[in-house]
Amino acid sequence: ATLLLDIMRPDINNADNVANLYAGLLATEIGGDPGLSCSRRRVIRGEIERSLEARTTYTGRPVEVLADDLLSEVFTNLIGNAVKFGGPEVRVTIRVEERELASVEDNGPGIPDEEKSYLFARFNGGDNEKNSRRLGLYICRTLIERYGGGIWLEDRVPGHPESGATIRFTLRKAP
Repeated sequence: ATLLLDIMRPDINNADNVANLYAGLLATEIGGDPGLSCSRRRVIRGEIERSLEARTTYTGRPVEVLADDLLSEVFTNLIGNAVKFGGPEVRVTIRVEERELASVEDNGPGIPDEEKSYLFARFNGGDNEKNSRRLGLYICRTLIERYGGGIWLEDRVPGHPESGATIRFTLRKAP
C-alpha cells in the first residue's frame, strides 16, 4: 500500500495543484485579489519538504512578498522540472536575494538555446515531455505576473547551457 501511494502521490498532487491553480485564476477573473502577504521562506521550506526526491538546498533570507497560496505552485513546478529533466543526481538550489529576487537553479543538462525563446509559452503540439515542462513554466509565468513580478531563464553557468539552468523571478515586497 505504501509503495502504491508513493507511486500515485505525484499524480494526485499534480491534479490537486492544477485544480487549485485554475480556481485561483478563476477567482482573479471574477475580481479576487492575489495581494495577500506570504512569507517566501515558509513557502520554500514547505516545497523542499514535499520534494523528497530532489537534493535541494536553500539559501537566503526571509522576505514578505505580495502573493497568495498559489506561490507554492511556482516552486513545485520549478523543482519538479529540475528533477524530471535533470535526472536522479540533479542538485537544486533555491536562493532568495535582495530586491525580492528569487532563483531556482539546477546542475542538470540545461535548456538548449533554441528552446529558450518560447520556454514560458503555452504548448502547441510536439513533444509531450517538453510540453509538460512548458505548461508548468507557463503557469509559473502567469502566477508571477499576476503577483506583479517577472520571470526569466539564464544558464546556470553563463554561456554554457549544458551546465544547468537558473530560473529567476521577482515579486513585489509586502508593505
